[in-house]
Amino acid sequence: MAKALKKVEIPYIILELNPETVAAEKKLGENIVYGDACREGVLEFAGIRKAQTIVITIPQMDTVKAILTDARRMNPKIGIITRSRFISETAELYHLGADEVIVDEKETALQIFHRILSNQQVPVQDADLYGKQARSEIYDKYIEKPIHSNIRTSAKGSRLDMIRIRAKQAGEMMAKNTSRVEQIRVEKGADIAGKRIADVQMRRNYGVSVIAVRCVGKIDVIVSPDGDTVLHEGDTAVVIGDRNAIGTIMIMFAEKAAYTT
Repeated sequence: MAKALKKVEIPYIILELNPETVAAEKKLGENIVYGDACREGVLEFAGIRKAQTIVITIPQMDTVKAILTDARRMNPKIGIITRSRFISETAELYHLGADEVIVDEKETALQIFHRILSNQQVPVQDADLYGKQARSEIYDKYIEKPIHSNIRTSAKGSRLDMIRIRAKQAGEMMAKNTSRVEQIRVEKGADIAGKRIADVQMRRNYGVSVIAVRCVGKIDVIVSPDGDTVLHEGDTAVVIGDRNAIGTIMIMFAEKAAYTT
């Protein structure tokens, strides 16, 4: 997180209880101090009353609740982002004043779910859709979030949202661009439907190669298809390439109506 904040030039201070970690990180130029965030004086020293956001990442729930309560009392307008190990703990954190709760259990469950879909050779469009549905169901069922979220009802909301977006962008910029394999279905009316692989020139223009094609209604898979292979609606192309490049070509496989107004 510190690396992401540095990348987008957002000032921050880290509170840490491990003296060895503090000493080591200070040598590297990190803005880190030794201190217990459970103590009011430490929060005061860190600038809690003027801070835009506080992020609580420690795993001990009692400590998280104590810091959260003090932070909200000392600065009613601050944006509070915290973590929770279990979904069952989330409602209480929101009621204590958290604006955003990242649930370890939920994210782990969703990652496992995505891996299952991948192993079952589910096309990426369906995997994304099922993942969004699963995420929504988990929140709706287990998380009793206050109707009036502090993020959405105060002036600090836009600032907190901007921090999230910029931090996410920084994380994406720092992530390594590695090749991956994805299965993409040709949707109804897609631009690529009815065209030869050679006509699209995905490899030349985007660095993405089609390594196999599963034709709709057929069991056999065309491995290493040549440029004359035609992609039809309902076919599934197995592609390999940089993940950002694959994201770019997705529009060619998408249903026409999804991208027209």
